[in-house]
Amino acid sequence: MVLPPAATPTPEPEETVLEAPAAAEPEPEPEPPAPPAPAPEPVRISMEDVVSELERRYQGRQADASGEKPRPSGRRRRTR
Repeated sequence: MVLPPAATPTPEPEETVLEAPAAAEPEPEPEPPAPPAPAPEPVRISMEDVVSELERRYQGRQADASGEKPRPSGRRRRTR
């Protein structure tokens, strides 16, 4: 038994895309974005200021012992 040849669909013609003619004057390029503002200079702190601040905090802790919580000594930690 001979089958008739399968009908092949005819390919549709591709649409031609017309290119726009080059403009007589090229479009001006958009202005580049403004450069970001320079980062502010980091605050400079002297070591003496750091030490005096730490000493002040340490002295404050010595005076306020009630602010620290004692560790619970009744329970032991589990070791895995």
